Amino acid sequence: MAEVKLLSGQALATAIWELLNSKGDLRCAVAFWGPEVAALATRRSAKVVLDVAMRGTSQNALKALGVPNSNNIRVLDYLHSKLYIGEDQAILASANASRNALGSGSNPPLLHEAGILIDRIEKPGLYEDAERLFREYWKESRVATLADLERAAKTSPLLAARDQAPSTSVFSSALDAVLANPDAFKQTAFVFADERLEEPDEVRAKAAYDETLEMLDGDPEPSNYRQLICANCVGDEDRVLGEVSYIIMYWFGPGPGIYAYHDIVRVKASDGSSAFFGNRQWSTVRKRIGLAGRFSVKDFWEADRERAQALADSGGGSPGERFVIRRHDDLFAMLEAGS
Repeated sequence: MAEVKLLSGQALATAIWELLNSKGDLRCAVAFWGPEVAALATRRSAKVVLDVAMRGTSQNALKALGVPNSNNIRVLDYLHSKLYIGEDQAILASANASRNALGSGSNPPLLHEAGILIDRIEKPGLYEDAERLFREYWKESRVATLADLERAAKTSPLLAARDQAPSTSVFSSALDAVLANPDAFKQTAFVFADERLEEPDEVRAKAAYDETLEMLDGDPEPSNYRQLICANCVGDEDRVLGEVSYIIMYWFGPGPGIYAYHDIVRVKASDGSSAFFGNRQWSTVRKRIGLAGRFSVKDFWEADRERAQALADSGGGSPGERFVIRRHDDLFAMLEAGS
């Protein structure tokens, strides 16, 4: 084996996965973690030093690492290292312990990473240097606590602080795109529903919509160019849908599929509840939120249907009564925890 080997892309990801799965001691001074790799580190009883201050390690990942009940997990704020040390090899790389950097299952890495692999036998001096550096990080760090778990983010507020795919990446699954880059969906709410709307409620909502259009300067005359999304929205439903620019709906009622809305209008019905209307146009919404590629709605529906059904079920309610709304950060946390 070469003394030091330069790796990139899938070759690097494969080498890191093999090191993480190898026998013997495992030590990692790696800034940011995802829950899938974190769970593997926990099973291996790995010693881990990580960062929380830059908010690139999620609450789900810290829980998967056993925080706050593990003395093996330590925090060193503003650590940006990516150092993996196994029994026989060490890897120093750009890749964090995340799905986007290392890939997952049959999914290749989304990010272009590079690093060096150091063999303990062939290059003992460099391997010992890596061990020495880890010991220094370990000495500077402190045990991760409940306070660290609480200050960690559901999702990162900044793209640069997390291993996220760029917004122009190609996805055939909207839910996978949320996992890869939740920040792209900050102005988007997701609805998982099969709620049947009673005709009187629909009539009241449309009447309120027509009245609203008449009062809006420069808007078209009352028309059907916007379609009813929901009526009788109160509480969190009203608040969340009132704060977003786009709504993506997974519908499990008659004519199941995915519907995407923009140009959202919120109107008050006579009973004080809100109704929401939007321009239903999947291609426009995809373009505005950066979902690149030439995939049809059918492709997205097939890719997401099982997870979307589970998310619809997560809100409780009987078939025909479900209307479950998720903000982008809540949806990311649920998808990440279940991945």
